[in-house]
Amino acid sequence: MAAGQLETTHDQRVLGSFLRDLNPEAVDIDIARTVLPRSGFVTEHQDRKVEDGRGMTLQKLLLCEVRDGRIAEVVVYCSGEWDAELRARHGEEALILRP
Repeated sequence: MAAGQLETTHDQRVLGSFLRDLNPEAVDIDIARTVLPRSGFVTEHQDRKVEDGRGMTLQKLLLCEVRDGRIAEVVVYCSGEWDAELRARHGEEALILRP
């Protein structure tokens, strides 16, 4: 994906397509936000997939460095796979400051 596509259109469909290419097993991808610093982009998103019959959720943050109009580096920070039990426990035990 060319960086110019994001910088000029801010098109979530383009970014969604890029994320699906990185995560082919994901059933659904929700993009929470994207920030466009001069050197590329950062996107926060949630993947949902089914693994061994269980619904799994992953929170991810991608830091993408762009050079010459192309993505040159991608760093992924991931929460790991959360099943329904872990999501429920987190909902009971953790104080969420931002919905």
